[in-house]
Amino acid sequence: MRSLFKKFSLSMSFVGTLIGAGFASGKEIATFLGNANVFTILLTALSIGLLSLPFTTLGALSHGNVIDAIFDKRRDEGQIALRTINFIMLGAMLGGAESIIRLVANFSGGGFLTAIFCIFAVRGGNKLLKGLNLLLMPIILTTIAVIRYFSGSPIDGSFTLISPLLYVGMNALCAGLIVGNMSDGVTHKDSIVIGVFITLFMAVALLLIRSTIIGYENTELPIIEVSKEVGIKPLGGFIVYASIFTSALSSLKLCATDKGTFNSLITVALAYLFSLIGFEKIINYAYPFIGVFGWSVVILTIYRIYKLKFNKLGALPCNEHKTLV
Repeated sequence: MRSLFKKFSLSMSFVGTLIGAGFASGKEIATFLGNANVFTILLTALSIGLLSLPFTTLGALSHGNVIDAIFDKRRDEGQIALRTINFIMLGAMLGGAESIIRLVANFSGGGFLTAIFCIFAVRGGNKLLKGLNLLLMPIILTTIAVIRYFSGSPIDGSFTLISPLLYVGMNALCAGLIVGNMSDGVTHKDSIVIGVFITLFMAVALLLIRSTIIGYENTELPIIEVSKEVGIKPLGGFIVYASIFTSALSSLKLCATDKGTFNSLITVALAYLFSLIGFEKIINYAYPFIGVFGWSVVILTIYRIYKLKFNKLGALPCNEHKTLV
């Protein structure tokens, strides 16, 4: 992978999976980083960038079969766990879509429409996902900056570690698996460059959102409330919905058992029913547990890389399909 553009594209696929309804709406930031100072936020961004490295490295070593490489002989159990996690996250995205469209357009059924869009879009595969993220992520960051220009406050908080670690683990899990499955042919230097791109993007985005939502942390969708106050609610609605769609698409790819339309239909239908629990409840109660599981997968990924590097792991699975993708 020699092209800087390709590295940037892969980093945007990671970011696009990571930035979902919770992130773009500001709710995740309020929950996990609501009392964090600038240093904590920068450390969080650096941690996210660093945690992309094990997944791109193992993705290259396994020729894109990263799930099989992580779980090895326990890959069936691992796939069940990962599908469950991504099913929860898909439900959260659909719940977020319902909330955002209802707030912005006063229309009920946004979650259902988003579910339909995902069913058709998921058949586009990695190429469509890469293209969407490459197009939308810079636009989303610019739009967040515009909202921050009209409303924002200096960041004042304290240093904290536990909540950011949970946040990093939760987001690195799904984003890492997506980018790992796209990392066949990535070199060690490529992984570092990709990690730098991710760190820079996340540092800017986290700082902008954290500054923008001050005073709105207890609302369901802080960014929407802020943009509504300053008279640019459609802009807030755009960034949240665009983020929801790319993240929902990634979660669907990871939790559906195959690429068939019928399978995607069943998965999305069940996730939509799950989303009726409510976006805020899913974020507050389920996501911290996902963060703990995410760190477990990160540690296991690093262990597998160590084994591979020193030829202590048996032959990697060489199945033709990329598991969970």
